[in-house]
Amino acid sequence: PLAVASPEPDCLAEDVLPDVFSMLPHFADLSTFMIQQVINFAKEIPAFRSLPIDDQISLLKGATLDICQIQFNTVFNEETNAWECGQHCYTIQDGALAGFQQIYLEPLLKFHI
Repeated sequence: PLAVASPEPDCLAEDVLPDVFSMLPHFADLSTFMIQQVINFAKEIPAFRSLPIDDQISLLKGATLDICQIQFNTVFNEETNAWECGQHCYTIQDGALAGFQQIYLEPLLKFHI
């Protein structure tokens, strides 16, 4: 049978939920990719590259998570409370399934809203 594409993002299909740890490797890969993008961007800035390597590392350690959060906000859909990344769509429930605690997830959702 032919599959018909749904007009809604995958995140709205609540009838299919992955097991508790199935999202963790995907989130890890996504996080790794985003961190690599921040590092690559920083390396393109001449003033950053002219800093001592220890200072570069300190700056990246201190700011990478914040930069990723801001970057991730650009794909947040406030109407669906989901992050729509191309063909992938993530909800706060996906974060819970990946093992993130509510103490982290609730402020994250509030920040993006």
